[in-house]
Amino acid sequence: MKKWWLPLCMIVPFALGPSAVAASPVPADAPAGQRALDGVLIEDLARAIGVGPRASAGQIATWVWTCTTADGPALPLGAGDDKTLTCPVGSTRLIAGWHQGTEGMRPGEVRRITVPPHLAYGDAGSAPMIPPNATLIFEIALTDLKDAS
Repeated sequence: MKKWWLPLCMIVPFALGPSAVAASPVPADAPAGQRALDGVLIEDLARAIGVGPRASAGQIATWVWTCTTADGPALPLGAGDDKTLTCPVGSTRLIAGWHQGTEGMRPGEVRRITVPPHLAYGDAGSAPMIPPNATLIFEIALTDLKDAS
C-alpha cells in the first residue's frame, strides 16, 4: 500500500523555527468562524460545536482529511487510501501548519485550514505530490481523541 501520509508526517526543518506563535490579523469583513494564526487561515466549517475535551499535547487524535493545493485539484492518493491520520497531537512529524490549524479542536469539529508554504514544505515541496512553494488547503474533521497513556 502506498504510504500517502509520509510526506505529511515528515519534519520540515525550516518550518520548525522558534515556537513563538502570534495571531495574525483577519480582515474586518472575514466571515464568522474564520481566524488566522501565524499565517495559517483557520475556518470552522461544522456549525455544530464539537464535544468533549479540546485536542492538546499528550493525546492521540484521529483526523479524516482531504488536501488540495491553492493552484490545483486534490492531491493524488493511491487507490484504497482512506485519508485518515492517527497521530499524537502536536507531533513534530507533522507540518507546522497542520499542528497550528488543528490545535484545540474537539471531536466532531470540522475545519478548513490554509497553510502557507513556509509552514508546509516550502521551496523544496515533497515530490511527486506537493510542488515547491505550494499553499495547502486541508479540510479536517477530528473524529476521535484519546489520552496517550
